[in-house]
Amino acid sequence: MKKIALILTLCLIVMMSFAQRQQRHNAASAPFQYGINEPHRSYEQRMVGYSTSDNYEMVNYTYNDQNQVIDMYHLWTGYEELHDSLHYNELGQLIRDDGYQFLDTQWKHVYYIEYTYNAQGRLDSRTNYNFFSNEWQLGGVYNYYYNTDGQLVQTDLTMGGSLVQTIEYEYENGSLVLELWSSGWGSLEPSEKLEYEYENGKVVRINDYYYEAGYWDYAGRQEFEYDANGNCVLHQTLSATDDVTSKSIYEFNNTLLANTVIPYTPEEPRPCVYTNTNNFVLEEWYGMDDNNVLQYICDYIYDYDNDVTVTDFSKSEVAVSPNPVSNMLKISGVAGVQVEIFDMQGRLMKSFTAENDVVSVNVSAFPAGLYILKASGTTQKFCVTR
Repeated sequence: MKKIALILTLCLIVMMSFAQRQQRHNAASAPFQYGINEPHRSYEQRMVGYSTSDNYEMVNYTYNDQNQVIDMYHLWTGYEELHDSLHYNELGQLIRDDGYQFLDTQWKHVYYIEYTYNAQGRLDSRTNYNFFSNEWQLGGVYNYYYNTDGQLVQTDLTMGGSLVQTIEYEYENGSLVLELWSSGWGSLEPSEKLEYEYENGKVVRINDYYYEAGYWDYAGRQEFEYDANGNCVLHQTLSATDDVTSKSIYEFNNTLLANTVIPYTPEEPRPCVYTNTNNFVLEEWYGMDDNNVLQYICDYIYDYDNDVTVTDFSKSEVAVSPNPVSNMLKISGVAGVQVEIFDMQGRLMKSFTAENDVVSVNVSAFPAGLYILKASGTTQKFCVTR
């Protein structure tokens, strides 16, 4: 999509080539709350990568014992080779992505991205730096703003201290219905808008408009189809004249997405993955050739393994209640272990060794918000309300 290219150009992110093969990931630019794989629970499968049937593209993911992606390797045969090293804070939040490119027979550090979070644990900012002329240079800074329901309502992009792009989001009944893009140097003007349509709680159509000469011109749409289990089996993009310009057909296995470790990172948004019921294993991808004819390009084959961290919950299962809580928090399953409570900024709020299996903690002095409890190798989230 035009706006994706604009953002990447503005930010000067030397991350990957957004060639034709990358367009399939631009399914929907809807704001998306990325999930966090729970570090100590049983999963059936873990996505370890994907590759194309023509061996042109390959991606591999490496995880730590907390089910977090710590390295992403990306190869375009004969063209580009990249890998990202990802780093997390004590709360399991991604705080830095270091990007490397294989150039002149060696890996070179070409960019890094830093992330910060607000008190509710939502992404607050994204700042990237690029290595140019033998020094690190600031690229773009994204800031994210939310309403009281935790929905993303605005994204701002700043370059060189100047605001160059704003995206505003509107919702109805909890679902995103409109994105309004404004951009420009010196002053912002409307540039693009996306309108979302739903059936049975699933997005089925996204209408795309561009703003020119004071009018909104219809530019095309995206369409989604689902099977009886709620899996997206077809995603296609159509032009303003109803020509199909790209198409993906998906196949799934029987494993539930909820029982799978998925590589969640802000740099690889795949809304179609996270909203499915099952894991997709094959994507049949079609795109336009040089003569503007839709052609089969390749299959994307997704790989999973069963080497997943499993904890024996029968020995020790930590639980908190009530949740949300305003005064006394009951913690169970913690006899003789160290208990730590952090806020979403990573500050230690309380630390003690539990003498009994069930203990109570007074949180009435804690500010309202989300907190992380760590005990016995497990992590629990709870919310303090006022």
